[in-house]
Amino acid sequence: MALNIGEIGFTLGVMKLVDDDITILVPLIERHRMGDWGDVPFDDKVANDFEVRGACGGGFLSSYQVNGTKIWISTVGYGTTEVYTVVMLPNEY
Repeated sequence: MALNIGEIGFTLGVMKLVDDDITILVPLIERHRMGDWGDVPFDDKVANDFEVRGACGGGFLSSYQVNGTKIWISTVGYGTTEVYTVVMLPNEY
């Protein structure tokens, strides 16, 4: 089941990493939207799944590699009309 992750924003660091070609990120955003959390620790996967089941305004985080660099995809406000997602580098959190 695909999750509603709202509007998606990209940080400057991510835009530089992909040379402004966000199509590189589409498969990773889709994995995030489908609940594939990527390279996060097991406890974080459990917490993400808990937030998705509750759908009470919480958030969840995925971690992937792009060109050998870690990126995070973070969704907040899940289950509300205020849900949004940001694709960022960990140091931009």
